[in-house]
Amino acid sequence: MPQKFQILRCYSCETFNVDIVKKTNLKWQCKMCGENQSIKNVYGTSDTAKECREIAQQLNQRRGEKMDEIQVNLCQKYLFSHQLTHK
Repeated sequence: MPQKFQILRCYSCETFNVDIVKKTNLKWQCKMCGENQSIKNVYGTSDTAKECREIAQQLNQRRGEKMDEIQVNLCQKYLFSHQLTHK
């Protein structure tokens, strides 16, 4: 019987991971931070690990880009407010 794979997201580091679908154990361990956790949400499934990895990489890249954008916006707001208070 072929294995199925699933895309999961860590509650601690918020990284998307790929894990084998298990019939009995609904727990998994994040490959980035090592946190053990229960499956709360499955973001995708496939018969091939490669397909799931590609999707997980895209999701992690988008998440990283959003975090970078948020940091830039916060820095710009801080600098703008700092300039206004010191004039």
